[in-house]
Amino acid sequence: MRPVNVRGVLLVKGTPSETEAWVRRGVVAAHVVPAGAWVGICPAESQTRVGEPYDAVVPALAGHPLRRSQRPGIGFFVTRDEAGERGLLTLQFGRVRPSTAWLAWTPGRGTHTLPPLPAPSIADLAAAAGRPGARGRVLEALRTHRAGADEWLTGVMLALDLPAVDLILGAPRAVPVTEPEEKSVETFASLTADDLREEQTR
Repeated sequence: MRPVNVRGVLLVKGTPSETEAWVRRGVVAAHVVPAGAWVGICPAESQTRVGEPYDAVVPALAGHPLRRSQRPGIGFFVTRDEAGERGLLTLQFGRVRPSTAWLAWTPGRGTHTLPPLPAPSIADLAAAAGRPGARGRVLEALRTHRAGADEWLTGVMLALDLPAVDLILGAPRAVPVTEPEEKSVETFASLTADDLREEQTR
């Protein structure tokens, strides 16, 4: 597997203590940072605590179901490996069953979708940020030519008028790491092992 460097932030609703409990129920160690009306979750590792193919940090964070009181969750991530860099914008929303939508940015291509993964609408992004009138600014931010993933994510975050743009670069050094509970990791590994066995027998 190619080594992947990951940084960025998932912004969710709720309190820091609720958010720390959510991180402990997952498989990714993270920093929990208060950010105005939001709480930022910054990955502290470049891999999850489980093996392939579930070791990618961004899907594990962005796709880990949030409680209804924590939604919507908006993610701004940069990944880098030997193939280059990629910016990822994620949106977890839904009142009953959460769904995660994705947009990406890559050099030379700019903003694009990731079929078959669903993509968020401009209206969904603006509404999630509590800025329904920002649709025009968000569309402009997505269309504007950018020099890199950091610039792309920063432009979208500013268009949505979201706090803590600096968390795209990672959490402040003084913020402690919240570790996933061993039981959560073991449960996830057990469930996914069953899934893998089913796929291998098909």
